[in-house]
Amino acid sequence: MHKLKDLKKSSLWKKLPLILLVVLGVWYLVSGRKPLPVGQNKVKEEVAQLSSVENYVGMANATRSFNGKTFYLSVTAFLPDPAKGSSYYLWLKDGVSGTSLSVGKLEAKGDVYALNYSVNKNLNSYETVIVTEATDSEVKEAKMGKELLSGSF
Repeated sequence: MHKLKDLKKSSLWKKLPLILLVVLGVWYLVSGRKPLPVGQNKVKEEVAQLSSVENYVGMANATRSFNGKTFYLSVTAFLPDPAKGSSYYLWLKDGVSGTSLSVGKLEAKGDVYALNYSVNKNLNSYETVIVTEATDSEVKEAKMGKELLSGSF
């Protein structure tokens, strides 16, 4: 009987960091960003919240900016581990042409998955951000895999 209680307690302690990260992520999204002080010539940074597609459980935050020369994209996702043999990938979808662009594989950073991407090209027309689960071979064939999270700037 005591072993069952101990098991439940230890399981809760293992999940506590993930629960705290999710709460902090939601707080970050709800609190929003403070406007830049007048007179500073800073690059505009946009934030998007990615939510689950269909019944998938997970969430992510994405930020992007373009300084006239370099496009920056950063994504932090709260996801369970992918199926064996699969990984999480990030895609951008152009709102005008509908074309999709593979950005890269999300890497595990503790209890979250993250990706930082930059390119010397303006990708601001790619307004939709999609997290998929796919095998490496699917991605090499330019197949997105299963869509898990999606959001727009």
